[in-house]
Amino acid sequence: MAVSVNETEIKYDAPAGASLPRLDDLPKVAGTSGPDEERLEAEYYDTGELRLIRAGITLRRRRGGDDAGWHLKLPLGAQTRREIRLPLGRTGRRVPGELARLVRVHTRGKPLGPTAQLTTRRQRVILLDQAGNSLAKVVADDVSARTLGDTTALSSWREIEVELTGGDLDQTPGELVIGPVQADVQRHFAPVRAEARTRLLAALDSRRYFSLLDELDKLLTEPPLTSKAAKPAAKVLPAAARRTYRQATRRMHRAHSARGGQSADVALHQARKAAKRARYASEAMTPAIGKKARRFARQMKKVQSVLGDHHDTVIACQVDRELGISAYLSRENAFSYGLLYGRDACAGEQLKAQAWQTWKRASRPRYRRWMH
Repeated sequence: MAVSVNETEIKYDAPAGASLPRLDDLPKVAGTSGPDEERLEAEYYDTGELRLIRAGITLRRRRGGDDAGWHLKLPLGAQTRREIRLPLGRTGRRVPGELARLVRVHTRGKPLGPTAQLTTRRQRVILLDQAGNSLAKVVADDVSARTLGDTTALSSWREIEVELTGGDLDQTPGELVIGPVQADVQRHFAPVRAEARTRLLAALDSRRYFSLLDELDKLLTEPPLTSKAAKPAAKVLPAAARRTYRQATRRMHRAHSARGGQSADVALHQARKAAKRARYASEAMTPAIGKKARRFARQMKKVQSVLGDHHDTVIACQVDRELGISAYLSRENAFSYGLLYGRDACAGEQLKAQAWQTWKRASRPRYRRWMH
């Protein structure tokens, strides 16, 4: 049975012989457990072209430690990954079919095999809160690695890793949760999540999707060049970025002038998509344009993030209202849903104002001058 967890961690290079400092005087840390020492051995699997690692994915078979087994790590954000774990079982060194299916979109028929072996000597310290619960895990690793294949390369390094393990200090107080709220929420989302997952996996494992990826690969290797391809990229590309920016500008002003309600929410959602297009266009141009395009893309990302948070509050309010009505019709107390609705609605209004201020900062001439 696979276990899936979200893993938030960050790694630091460390000089040889460096030891962990005292950590029990950090904010919100009441004490520590350890240090404990362990030895880990792992084999990393990939295709011959290293398609997984190029996509930011790692697949390994680890022995030793408290999480021995098969680990598939999929990127979710800057320091967050989704880790899917399976026990070692009886498959030996053959990748379990359940994990192989999850990366078929990248392997596309290419076989998976061991590409590297790592041996790690680990020193581990657990940071604890006042109740003795784990807040974070801090480890110092001495790693020795060798590649597998036609040639072998040896390397070694020392690194420090910090992984969050708890510390969820933003929950609704228990005295304000009236009725079977948690059970109702889980009952509402369970079929929604199951249906979405089924449809998503079917789409990602379909011939149509693989054909799309093949076409994208072909686009990169055999691009349909036009006459503009002979001109300097720094002179041709800004015009395309300028078009995406102008569209985002129109939609932001339309959203800002909306009177509120559903029309404003829809307008802000359209503005988010336009800001995302402007961001992606600028990111694609960064290799040719350089720092100026990268700075503009970073500003558009901030706009997109705020507008995305606003859209989340809109969806949350809809669910809060639906669950509240259902609770009332079932003669349950709907107080907690009203509380959640008010909190989400208030957050949405704050994000509307924040979005406009973020846009004004992002659209300053110094960020967009390179497009003209």
